[in-house]
Amino acid sequence: MAIGDDKALTGSYDRGGPSFPASFKGPWQTAIDAGGLDDAADLSTPFVPTTQIATTSRHKISIGDSLFTSLLTSAFYDAAATTPAGGTFRVFGRFNDRSGGTQEAYRALKNRAGNLTRTPPFDATNDASDGTLKYTTVDQNEDVWDTLGCNEFLFGTTAAHTVSTGSAALAGLNVKGI
Repeated sequence: MAIGDDKALTGSYDRGGPSFPASFKGPWQTAIDAGGLDDAADLSTPFVPTTQIATTSRHKISIGDSLFTSLLTSAFYDAAATTPAGGTFRVFGRFNDRSGGTQEAYRALKNRAGNLTRTPPFDATNDASDGTLKYTTVDQNEDVWDTLGCNEFLFGTTAAHTVSTGSAALAGLNVKGI
């Protein structure tokens, strides 16, 4: 499978008050590079992520032995874009013990809302921006994916990202473990 380099999610453990609730923090990692969300769909029926997600703009996300139980997703896109749309993606996960033993097949994951696909909620008026890119606001149901005990993840597109003005080639997808 000729995908881009692996990305590892890292995090730290913070303990809270007397009941010791746990919080995990870590940086955003790129699951689909800029220009990847405007690609034609990776995935067709039947879904075979190991052969259909085969471009270097896609990265296998690994959480190793961390305690992350969920993934957050947030798309990024051209700050000058008007009427951004599409960029629909799916998430697949598997367990890989990395010792040459168990390496499961990838399985489709659902977000908290119960959906297998997600079209990012592009809001050119209200999304945060760094001046070059805008970043979609994370929805606590649509953009949160339970890891279901998996430690490796692939992200594939089912519909290309489009814009009326600006560049669709700047759109990609970030992921964070929590």
